[in-house]
Amino acid sequence: MTKTLLWLNFLILVGAVTGAWYIINNVDPTNTNSIIPWIFVGTIVLSLWSIFTYISYSVRLLFPHNRNRKNNTLVIIRSQRQGFLLALLVGLHLILQGFLLWNIFSGILLVGVIFVLELFFMSQEST
Repeated sequence: MTKTLLWLNFLILVGAVTGAWYIINNVDPTNTNSIIPWIFVGTIVLSLWSIFTYISYSVRLLFPHNRNRKNNTLVIIRSQRQGFLLALLVGLHLILQGFLLWNIFSGILLVGVIFVLELFFMSQEST
């Protein structure tokens, strides 16, 4: 299960980076459809999700109690969740900045919402 999720994450990363590279190099920003910026932000969020998941999984494996497990499925699922929440946070910040609505208060509010979501998921795991 762990290797499957890591390979799926790698394929998502390759696809998202390829899509972002294509948009950056081949799309004319002056003459484009209105959906292209949304697709670009989506590819950035997908690639950040994969990168943050790999970073979180690598850091979790540094701890001895995670390294000695026979099945690291719970570790990779937690890493996937935290990677997704961090990528969602960055994507929402980019969207707010794109609409010129980002300020320090909206940034603090978004961080607070992501923090509460993570605390909710952690409390569900402990029960």
